[in-house]
Amino acid sequence: MNLSIVYENNNTAEKIAELAAENWDNVSSRKITITDIEHLIIDIPAPQGYSRRLVNTPKAIKNCLVDEDFYTMMTVNSIPNGPRGEEGIIRSYQVLVCDLEVLSIKLQSHNKAAAKPKYIKEIENTKVAEMARRVISLTGLDLGMVNIDFTARRRLKVVNVEPSPEVRDKDLIEIINRLNYMYDLDETIKNREVKLGADPEFMLSNVKTGKMVSASQFFPRDGMIGCDNIRVPNRQQRPVLK
Repeated sequence: MNLSIVYENNNTAEKIAELAAENWDNVSSRKITITDIEHLIIDIPAPQGYSRRLVNTPKAIKNCLVDEDFYTMMTVNSIPNGPRGEEGIIRSYQVLVCDLEVLSIKLQSHNKAAAKPKYIKEIENTKVAEMARRVISLTGLDLGMVNIDFTARRRLKVVNVEPSPEVRDKDLIEIINRLNYMYDLDETIKNREVKLGADPEFMLSNVKTGKMVSASQFFPRDGMIGCDNIRVPNRQQRPVLK
């Protein structure tokens, strides 16, 4: 798959470009301006690739750079949000997500003076990880750092998303690994048998009266065609057929 990565022109972008050039042939980069900020577009062509993926579209990046738009998006989707400083902070998290995979979670405690940050595993705080995934999905990003606070009100709150974060070398390698997975996706899909399943659900109606007829009057609960477990309240009837 042909890849194009859009990243703010910072140290991490330069490192991504360098590592990409080491791993793939004919890698090139060009510049683009998004909300008055210079970005790089790092192009990784695939000789046999017939599709293209843009990692972090300009639209998705803009969703994160304009605070008002970002907070509105989070509010509409019922995700607590707001700038840092509105509430007291107990802990803060920096969650790096790429292709909906959590690559790292950096935890900073604010209870103790001079407390050192540490990295934790996803299993140690699945709520933070799932919130970060959802935020990345809503913004449309493929790659980003989600900043989340656990506040004095005992709630998790999204502060912002960095669409072009500066990352440590270990995380940079993980990003390249994810890009490599995307790059090989055309060949992976082409050589894999894909099966699609279907589980249609529908309801029956009387052609003369137009009223609903309970599926359980005609079909059992088990078998290739049967009635669903959903029941009419206070009755044994099961109206849905599947």
